[in-house]
Amino acid sequence: MNKTSIKKFIFSSVLLCFVVNTYAQEQFTITGEFKDPKFEGSEIFIFLGKEKIKTYVKNGQFSLSGMVNELMYTYLNVNQDSLYERLHEDNDTSRLLLPGNVMFFLENGHIKMDGNNFNDVIISGTKNNDEYHKFKRNVSKQVEARNISSKEDMKNLQDSLSLVYIEQNPASTAIAPLLASLFSTYFISKNIDRLESLSNKITSEIGKRYYAALTSKIQRIKSFGVGSNAPLFTLKSDKGFDLSLSDYKGEYVLVEFWAHYCGPCISQVPYLKDAFHAYKDKGFNIVQISVDNAKDHNKWLKAIQRHTSDWDNVIDVEDFNNSVRHKYKVQGIPSNFLVDPEGKIVEVDLKGDNLINVLSKLLD
Repeated sequence: MNKTSIKKFIFSSVLLCFVVNTYAQEQFTITGEFKDPKFEGSEIFIFLGKEKIKTYVKNGQFSLSGMVNELMYTYLNVNQDSLYERLHEDNDTSRLLLPGNVMFFLENGHIKMDGNNFNDVIISGTKNNDEYHKFKRNVSKQVEARNISSKEDMKNLQDSLSLVYIEQNPASTAIAPLLASLFSTYFISKNIDRLESLSNKITSEIGKRYYAALTSKIQRIKSFGVGSNAPLFTLKSDKGFDLSLSDYKGEYVLVEFWAHYCGPCISQVPYLKDAFHAYKDKGFNIVQISVDNAKDHNKWLKAIQRHTSDWDNVIDVEDFNNSVRHKYKVQGIPSNFLVDPEGKIVEVDLKGDNLINVLSKLLD
């Protein structure tokens, strides 16, 4: 290599290093304006690994900046420690901001956040935040156009639109939160083939990480779910006698797992009541299985009187490895399984209006 070539090589190498280092030194800046006066004076922060980057809201505005080496989908938080202490002391919720955080794409560039609070914040200014916000606007338009008011119908529509968007844009980094949102057992059970077909199409690293988590749940559902034989059980009812799954042979029965302390479980009871009273004379029944501890037996009985209807209630107090919830691979409550007259699971995770919608197709 002659001197001229060496000089050109050195110059090119230096230039390349400059370009790479310039990119590495680019920083993110987050600026925001929140109109809710509860934010005033509050600490706003994010975590980069163990490093906490923080600032304070002044006159409704804040700004923070730093360096990030890779795209992240993470939280912007508001510090409410002192308010939680007050809540613990005197049950005062008046100053709490709920939710107390919002997720966004942390990436190089100027990220803008505007809204009253974390409930309605608009996040824009960088490629992935703009793309994701555009998708959310489209979902909102679809909900409005279809005049949807049910939370479950909204979730079903959002999941369907998310899957279509992922299928059409598998290389996009902005699909990460869409993949993260597709964790409804009900939705996955109905779309396993489509979800599995994405395996070799998602190419972005962040997309692959979120898809790997989704794949894990897909495999659990495939191992036990729609099409599986419902495990038999015999449990003690609130009336003191034994009830078995075989007692419901010849009718559809919803096996519903809950507990007296579970708010989301109790919020589902009105939907259970609607379905039960509409279809109890058409071959449908419900058996609610409590996962309460034996020491909470009386609390369970009071919860039945307060919240449930005249369907069957039993309690599962066995050691976890021998429990019915273990046989049904229940990982969280509320959780349910619709079992057909032959003892096969035909639907899972029927929340909200999904239950009565499925029964209308089966029994009307």
